[in-house]
Amino acid sequence: MKRIIYLALISLISFTSFSQVNYNQKITAKYAEISEIDYLKDKYIITNSGWETVIIEPYETHYIYYYEGEKRKVWWEYLNYDDDLEGDLYYTEDGREVIFCYDEQRILFYSKYNERTDTYEQLIELSRLEVEDK
Repeated sequence: MKRIIYLALISLISFTSFSQVNYNQKITAKYAEISEIDYLKDKYIITNSGWETVIIEPYETHYIYYYEGEKRKVWWEYLNYDDDLEGDLYYTEDGREVIFCYDEQRILFYSKYNERTDTYEQLIELSRLEVEDK
């Protein structure tokens, strides 16, 4: 699970309440769930979950995250606010989709895009979030 989360964090983006990411704050996520799409059921099925600590420092053009003693920098861009999901949508340099669901206090990372089905096959959800000033 740690390897999967580590790979997902390459596309990690930060989170604040009820607005586009606040670049003066950092986010600590305490819990992660990894899900894979089940095409027959047309929903994501949790394949792994557990307590994992990830720290994210957002900046306008990139973010830095800390996970298991590693520090990484990832480029990103803001796309828009999604009214249906009630959150902000971002894309990372490697084409992953990240959604910050503010009311639900979670961050969704969609990866492994399948062009044939127009579906992301993996979903990583970070939750139990703490936000504080840098």
